[in-house]
Amino acid sequence: MKSWKWLSALAAPAMAATFLLPAVPAAASSTPCVDAPGNSNCNGASPEQADAAGKICWDSNAYPVPKGHPDRRSYTDPQTGFSYVISLWYSPTCGTNWARVDASGSGAFAIHATFSAKVRRYPGGGDGGYLIERQDPPPTLSQGQSLSVVSPMVYSPDNLAQACLRLPPFTGTPDQISCTAEH
Repeated sequence: MKSWKWLSALAAPAMAATFLLPAVPAAASSTPCVDAPGNSNCNGASPEQADAAGKICWDSNAYPVPKGHPDRRSYTDPQTGFSYVISLWYSPTCGTNWARVDASGSGAFAIHATFSAKVRRYPGGGDGGYLIERQDPPPTLSQGQSLSVVSPMVYSPDNLAQACLRLPPFTGTPDQISCTAEH
């Protein structure tokens, strides 16, 4: 999957589109996670970061968690009327998790809103301590538009992880609004 790839075109009064916005890679290592999975190469990297052969962590083996019965959380912002679906993804290829948020700007109250995705790794496994990766900068969702964003990854083949929707503080709760269960 290439960054900034069109997912689909939607019919709406003002030609709207669905985009997948990539996670901004921020890993400390220049070695792609898919080539050498581990904390130093995967934490903060995009699930779409390709190696020289074009392999990525978000390959055909990646799936929404838990496998077969994804935990997708829906949230409708009472201030904007916009709706969001939050899911946690896992890559067996890389041993990583990331958050995905699918948003729809079909609310009746607002013209636009900002949002983003966050993934959290919990301590307790052999993968390292507590860690949060946030998708930044947050994109703006406009009325009639659908948009999907993904967070950077956390290395977590053994630790529990969780995906969350982030909305600005103007919604009454800063940063974290709705999350999946810990998986």
